[in-house]
Amino acid sequence: MVGEGWSCFAQLPSGLIDRRSATLSLNWLRPRPTHAGFKLRDSDVDAVRYRRLLALQRWSLIALAVLIPSWFALAAMDLALDFGVMTDEALRPAAVFAGVASVSMAALAVVGTAFAIIRYRQAEPRRQAFRAACEEFERIDEWRAARCNSAFWDGGVSEAAFEEEAAELLAGYFRTGQVMLTRAVNDYGVDVLICSPEGRVVAQCKPWVAKVGAAQVRALAGAKAYFDAKRAVMVSIVGPSDDGGEARDVAARLGVDIWDVPRIVAVAAGLREGSAHAHQ
Repeated sequence: MVGEGWSCFAQLPSGLIDRRSATLSLNWLRPRPTHAGFKLRDSDVDAVRYRRLLALQRWSLIALAVLIPSWFALAAMDLALDFGVMTDEALRPAAVFAGVASVSMAALAVVGTAFAIIRYRQAEPRRQAFRAACEEFERIDEWRAARCNSAFWDGGVSEAAFEEEAAELLAGYFRTGQVMLTRAVNDYGVDVLICSPEGRVVAQCKPWVAKVGAAQVRALAGAKAYFDAKRAVMVSIVGPSDDGGEARDVAARLGVDIWDVPRIVAVAAGLREGSAHAHQ
């Protein structure tokens, strides 16, 4: 191979990579947003708790505003009317303790709620970013859900769109963003090139009405050898043709996976559910 290099493919035929590759969404790789991903604690997104903190702070401030002058007024009345509470050595410590304790508890409540309220308010930019990410993920999940329906694949997309959708799905299955589409003609027998954690992968897309036969499997196996790939995937709307037994035997011997619509939908559903895949 001579020409341009790309990632794990050291050299590729010149001009083989199609510009459509840059438009792939890689939606199958998008993780569900989490609080931790935005440096948020559960309390930072708990609006009910925040409202309770505001109410507690308000009542604590009211308590302080009432308790402090009340205790001064009570002490003044005790001295003026000679009730003897503040002069009685047995009663005075208890009265002072009760006053100091009640005021201290209200003050601590004010300070404690103030710190929690400030933290919640400071988290607002991150909270907004988290909400936006969740909304974006809901749109992505709708996108994924559509592709978990066999009707989406079974003759519902054009040949070019089928290649792009297959590239998206393969990116998710092999857990890599290093996925490239090849040009429409003189593509060296592959439609998708993948640099996965387990090595090079090539794929051919066959959105045909006619079924894939052993000849197509052998051709993809040749492309697999040409690109020195570890895996090859034939993505087709239909399964092997009447020589299905031969096609499957050849595929198994030459390291070619055949994905028909049921297999495609199963892969999509598994990715949407977040289950791990053993790439056999």
